[in-house]
Amino acid sequence: TIIPSYNFNKTFALSTKTIIIKENTGAKATKASDTKVILGITGASLTDTLKTTHALIGSLPTSETSQKRDRLKGGVAVASGLTLTTKYIAVAYQLTLSRNFHEYTFNAEGNSNVEYRTGHSLEVKLPVTEKLYFTSLNIYRVGTTYGGTQKTNFETHNDINYDLTKNLSANIGTSNDGDALKSNGVDSNISAYSENTSVTRTGLSYVY
Repeated sequence: TIIPSYNFNKTFALSTKTIIIKENTGAKATKASDTKVILGITGASLTDTLKTTHALIGSLPTSETSQKRDRLKGGVAVASGLTLTTKYIAVAYQLTLSRNFHEYTFNAEGNSNVEYRTGHSLEVKLPVTEKLYFTSLNIYRVGTTYGGTQKTNFETHNDINYDLTKNLSANIGTSNDGDALKSNGVDSNISAYSENTSVTRTGLSYVY
């Protein structure tokens, strides 16, 4: 993960985020995620430990899936949330409203592309030592296609992290994602781990 950032002042900070993925199975391909350009806006301090967060987000279609399958031209989003930070735990909730722009309303597989999306994310950080900590990120999204159909999906990411330096950290963990509902459209498909869809990963994150 590469996260360059620049602080304009105490209120505004600009950052970009791109994830580079090297697969260790199959063709062992190297892939890139879509790139997020984030303008963070300092929120209000409600208490010593509770603060609001705000951001304007642009999405650039740098992943192969977005370029070739979905024909995504870009996306914009606004986000607001709350963060609770104590000595023993940090919790962050964020609500994101986004709109995507595609070249076509249907992707290359014949499925309708998602135009509007509402996302809810909850991230928990549990420090173990000064440099070692556990993180859990859970995301639930509700999207509306160009044809008006509703789609739901989820992501879960659970990691053990270690700060190697001030800017560089290493992690090992698992991720799972997919449709929020099973094929019957009623039962929940959300799970932190699945033998069929979960991925085990190791990674490095550099913030500068």
